[in-house]
Amino acid sequence: MAIGNDAHLLYGQTLPHSPDLKMTAIPRNKYQFAVRLLMTDGTNLNLTRIANVQMPSFVYRTQTLNEYNNKSVVQTGIDYTPITLTAYDTKNAAFENFLKSYAEHYFAGPMNADSHADWLTSPKGFDLKTTNHYIRSMFITRLDTSKQQNEIEIFNPFIQNADADTLDYSDSSPTTFRVTFTYEGYRINTPIGSE
Repeated sequence: MAIGNDAHLLYGQTLPHSPDLKMTAIPRNKYQFAVRLLMTDGTNLNLTRIANVQMPSFVYRTQTLNEYNNKSVVQTGIDYTPITLTAYDTKNAAFENFLKSYAEHYFAGPMNADSHADWLTSPKGFDLKTTNHYIRSMFITRLDTSKQQNEIEIFNPFIQNADADTLDYSDSSPTTFRVTFTYEGYRINTPIGSE
């Protein structure tokens, strides 16, 4: 160990290996996460075949005021930046069926038509429902051990856009859907003792 190297102390690597002691100061891993959607009807949809998801972020709106060449910055609001989720297009069409049911909640149109003739004769456009929200919450859970957990709940997410993948004969990677969500707010919950 080099002189002045305190990384082993900073990241808790010198803690004894015991079931009672957890290594709590080490960074969380990117690949240990799960995503669950809570629908308005109370059902849960576990998204088990996703490649990645962005965590929510925010931007403070600020304004610089000038008082006789004395600059003062004040905050005027907060904006939540959209998050992107990339899901695999599996052969059982699980995520594709979710996108179709989401679209059917808000719009009558060709995505859910059974045939071309059905599309020609069926109503199209915005379909007014009794509730504005199809998804009540999105939960991103990061779990390191059975006792170390961090949960992010995203309130009232809406799909802003859904991009399907490009098919290519020269590419053998799996196809994906890339979906961007806007939302009304979020909370982060790390239980005590789960540092």
